[in-house]
Amino acid sequence: MKLFTIPAGPLGTNCYLGVTGSGSGFVVDPGAEGDKILRKIEQEAAKLKYILLTHGHFDHIGAAWQLKQAFPEVKVLISAKDAKMLEPGGSAYALAPLPAEAYFPPDQKLFHDDIITLDELTFQVLATPGHTPGSLCFLCENLLFSGDTLFSGSIGRCDFPGGSDGQMMQSLRKLAALPGDFRVLPGHGEETALSIERASNPFLRKAVAGC
Repeated sequence: MKLFTIPAGPLGTNCYLGVTGSGSGFVVDPGAEGDKILRKIEQEAAKLKYILLTHGHFDHIGAAWQLKQAFPEVKVLISAKDAKMLEPGGSAYALAPLPAEAYFPPDQKLFHDDIITLDELTFQVLATPGHTPGSLCFLCENLLFSGDTLFSGSIGRCDFPGGSDGQMMQSLRKLAALPGDFRVLPGHGEETALSIERASNPFLRKAVAGC
């Protein structure tokens, strides 16, 4: 698999483009600058199959509609608990109004431990509420797409509508308990590793300690 990070939008959201050995593509969190993301997809000659959304905030889904227009067969996947954020008036767009085309139902609603397959790739869905009720992480090979659940040295905010400090602590314990190590690809900021976060992230350490 080839993997690319495409920073997009005023909040510097990390959009990820993956391309399988057979040329199928997936995108995680196309938050903004759809034209920029589409140019990279075209450059890699990828056939976009999936758009995986870690949660429903505007800065993570804002360009999904542009990709959907360019690739009508692409499947847009989001947690069942955040799906309402894609509806007109949903909190996804509360801070950044988007055109009417941006409002659409997802093609599939995801639940914890769902499995998504794309050519040689398998994604395991992890429900990690806290930042939003339906926040997800995706495990694929040695990669953990952590959205706004886990950052390098930090975590996502829990003070937005639907956020929960208690649920975030439970989600962090779930991530800390994963067997082995993973490259952590967060929704914002630099890449890290789960082993590094277990050792040094104060929020993860607090969660594990049960404080």
